[in-house]
Amino acid sequence: MMPGMVALEAKHYQEIAPGVAMDRARIIGLSENLVCRALLDKQDLKVEETTPLEPLIIEYKYYALGIGMIRAGPLELVDFGVTGN
Repeated sequence: MMPGMVALEAKHYQEIAPGVAMDRARIIGLSENLVCRALLDKQDLKVEETTPLEPLIIEYKYYALGIGMIRAGPLELVDFGVTGN
């Protein structure tokens, strides 16, 4: 989930299920220079994800405008495009 208008340091919940899932996200970068196999985009969004259920774990995800998530931890987008009719 991503807000329609993003702002640096904006925070939002991704899941709210007390005791089960309490994922939170904070936008920490608006113009990251991330290189992945599928594309090079100079305006990638960097999001820090945390949960109070596992306070020592921090995950970073990167999103590209018009594409979506392009990197999450060790996972990386390798191809994208339009399929079907």
